[in-house]
Amino acid sequence: MSSKDRRRIPGSERQHEQGKSSGRKRRQMILLAMRKVAGDATRLCAYEDIVVEAWKLFPQEFGLRGYADKYPDSSDLHKPLYGSLKREATSACRTRSSG
Repeated sequence: MSSKDRRRIPGSERQHEQGKSSGRKRRQMILLAMRKVAGDATRLCAYEDIVVEAWKLFPQEFGLRGYADKYPDSSDLHKPLYGSLKREATSACRTRSSG
């Protein structure tokens, strides 16, 4: 097994086959949806509003498998929002407050 094979993210082939974007690009899409929900204000956004807005903007990316044009899939947003995206935001806030 090459080092390239070991670095593959499990399930990435399946996501690629379904036309899903990379993790970084998806996080950018989620941030865009959050920006639309929040408008020009700095405020808390409801999780459900973010899910629906991301789906409206990018239905093939955040739609329920087999029903992408009809229903959003919140699981596509849950992991980034409560995982890597949250860690990145927390890290950015710490950097700003200490600098």
